[in-house]
Amino acid sequence: MLVSNLHKSIRFGLVEQASATADALHLCDPGYFYRRLPVIALEDVSLGNLPVCFEILTLCRDLTLRRKFQGRGLARYIGAKLAATHKSRSACDLLSLVGTSDARPAGFGCTPVDGAELDIASSDREPIRTRAAVLLKLDQGLSEDGGNSRASLGVVASRLGLPSLLIDTLMCGGSTHGLNAMLALIYELMAQRPLRVEVASTNLAPLDNSILCAAADQYTRLGREAIGRWMRSTRELSALLKMKGSQKATEIVGMALFHIEGSLLNTRLTNDCLEILREETERAELARLGISPNSSAELYAVMRSNLGALNDTRRKLWKSR
Repeated sequence: MLVSNLHKSIRFGLVEQASATADALHLCDPGYFYRRLPVIALEDVSLGNLPVCFEILTLCRDLTLRRKFQGRGLARYIGAKLAATHKSRSACDLLSLVGTSDARPAGFGCTPVDGAELDIASSDREPIRTRAAVLLKLDQGLSEDGGNSRASLGVVASRLGLPSLLIDTLMCGGSTHGLNAMLALIYELMAQRPLRVEVASTNLAPLDNSILCAAADQYTRLGREAIGRWMRSTRELSALLKMKGSQKATEIVGMALFHIEGSLLNTRLTNDCLEILREETERAELARLGISPNSSAELYAVMRSNLGALNDTRRKLWKSR
């Protein structure tokens, strides 16, 4: 729950709560904290504020700096810094889209990177999903000569003429599940249309004094139990999902809940291209679970109108745990 609460506090712009939750997570497991925070920085802030993102990557991976800032104080600083800034989840959207599509070629991740793939990744004439899949391979696979392909990732970054700070962030952002590799393409999409900041209304309902209701999502045990009870007690929701089976229905509602609640950012740096990407990703994530675009619109509407009941269920389970 601490990790989920940290994500939501950062995404919702709750500076004090993010700072306190980061402190609590660091106190529980400092090693995990410094492994996890680069993922959070690239997933939830990313090109929303690249200097902040790069600063957090550097702080988390430089043992000398971590010692200088004395642990818990640094954790609080990182949590607050990420919560206070503009954000972007577009790199995560693109990574998710690759995972739900057939963009990955046969044998992906098993064969070394070759020159043709470098050309694909560097060409704006290739489909963005295909380019993203190749960049992911460059970040995680092997080069043609048997060396580490992260050098090839740098080659692509140079070919694309990326700013030096973006290249530095891309290259030092390894071990983040490929989020760093998506930055090059998101930068391209950002340059194609004027950028704007969009403000979202988020679910700030508290579970208790230190935890948000939204933290009890499909990735937590309490959240899955709450979602199951909520589905069974909400007639409209049960009717929409009656043919899906309980496990599949919970997965569907969990993903839809992430779209309308858990993934929201209080201030999102975006443009028309990035909004198209986000919408395409959300459609693909639900389509993979058997939900059509028309059905998803109805599902979102029913869930939004009954979100208060879900929060009540979450609180009852939290109190009885």
